[in-house]
Amino acid sequence: MVAGAVASVSMIFKRLRWDEVNVRAGIMLDWDDVQAIVTRAWPKERVDHVLRRLQRHGATHLAMPELTLNRLLAKGQLRIASSLEPDRVYLQAQTPSGPLSEHRIEGALAAS
Repeated sequence: MVAGAVASVSMIFKRLRWDEVNVRAGIMLDWDDVQAIVTRAWPKERVDHVLRRLQRHGATHLAMPELTLNRLLAKGQLRIASSLEPDRVYLQAQTPSGPLSEHRIEGALAAS
């Protein structure tokens, strides 16, 4: 019983130390919500401009349901860009005039 208590206390202190160091947080936007914002609030704005505006105001990540991701890839509105890092790929937004290389969506996905 004493050994169990000592092990528990040890794990609690390890967790407290980990929590003190790992305090990074992000602000995630839902892709469907971004589309709704563009449609309703800024109908004359391009999506990539709205994403940049939201990024300047603190947004750090963009969440896409798998069905949305598959639909955008199938339509050619997104393409997968490889990375020098193993196990990472990036999504690159496409427009009719070509890729938006300066507006990469840095939503890194684990490569499968």
